[in-house]
Amino acid sequence: MLAGPSSEEVITLTVEQTDDVSRLIRRRSLWPGPQSRLEELTPHDAVVLLEGTFDAAFAFGRMMPDETLRWSDGWSREFALPRVVRLTLRDRRTGRDFGGDVAFVLRADAPLTCAKPELGPACLSAENRGKASPDAQMQRTGGANPR
Repeated sequence: MLAGPSSEEVITLTVEQTDDVSRLIRRRSLWPGPQSRLEELTPHDAVVLLEGTFDAAFAFGRMMPDETLRWSDGWSREFALPRVVRLTLRDRRTGRDFGGDVAFVLRADAPLTCAKPELGPACLSAENRGKASPDAQMQRTGGANPR
């Protein structure tokens, strides 16, 4: 059980297949802090988001110095989270995409104050962008964690 509505969490999305049926499953785990390794967490509370005869693939975007995105199929042993994640869903029988790729931005640089449940997207306004958490600042600069 998680420690309350404002606790920080790690969310995992996985594609699992049984026989001919694929499932996109969301799980969560309490985030113990920046000294923890993601590999040590045990996500739970599985929720099936999609189920059917589809193939799914994730791609991870890295912002390049020329401000273009470079996509890769894996993201392991990286210092920071990817900035953009893309999910592609294809009908297994026809090979056609279900509405094209879905890409979403990871807001790992949001200020810690925006994690409060009563705050909405307005918390991510321009005036708050410079107030990212120390861990997000460390990821951007590549510096050591001051804690």
